[in-house]
Amino acid sequence: MTRPDTQKGDDRHFTHGTAASTADMASEGAIRPEDKSFDAPHAREAEEPLREGEKHDQLAAKVETAENRQEALLDEGLEESFPGSDPVSVKRIT
Repeated sequence: MTRPDTQKGDDRHFTHGTAASTADMASEGAIRPEDKSFDAPHAREAEEPLREGEKHDQLAAKVETAENRQEALLDEGLEESFPGSDPVSVKRIT
C-alpha cells in the first residue's frame, strides 16, 4: 500500500496538521525562526514589564483605531469567535 504524498503542506489550512508555531502565525503574519526551535521558551519576555498591580489591556491598540471601546470589544468578540455558529454578544459596559 502506498502512502499519500505528505510533503504537500501548501494546501493545508494553517491550523490543520501543522506545527503550533504555524498556527500562532495567524496573529503575526509570519513564522519567527526562533519559535520553531525545540528549545523555544513557552512564552516571550514582555517588551516593557508591568508595574506591581498593573494589568495588561489587550484592547488598547484596538481602542485607538476604533470609534470607542465598545466597538473594540465587538471587533475582539468577532475575531475570537470566528469561525463559529453563535452570534457575538458583547456586554455593554456602563
